[in-house]
Amino acid sequence: SDAGGSQIQRQPTQSETDSSGCFGIKETEIVIRMKGDRFLYKMARNLAGLLVEIGKGKINSLKIPSIFESRDRKKAAVTAPAHGLFLHRVIYSPT
Repeated sequence: SDAGGSQIQRQPTQSETDSSGCFGIKETEIVIRMKGDRFLYKMARNLAGLLVEIGKGKINSLKIPSIFESRDRKKAAVTAPAHGLFLHRVIYSPT
């Protein structure tokens, strides 16, 4: 529901990231940069959660293709919490 109480209908869609990487660990933070032409609802948080679980050794990185191919969110890691995540930059192409 949105703030007015009406139901929001989300249509299934697809999106591809151009790159996901440039990972770094600083003293108290993990830096994950993602670049794409668009992102689906909670996509960045889902990918961040998956990468953290792989880093902790809880998920084998070799399972990534099968997780994505299954299209089943339950097979992936927990969604990373929103706090601490931020949008760094938006670049629009001239039309």
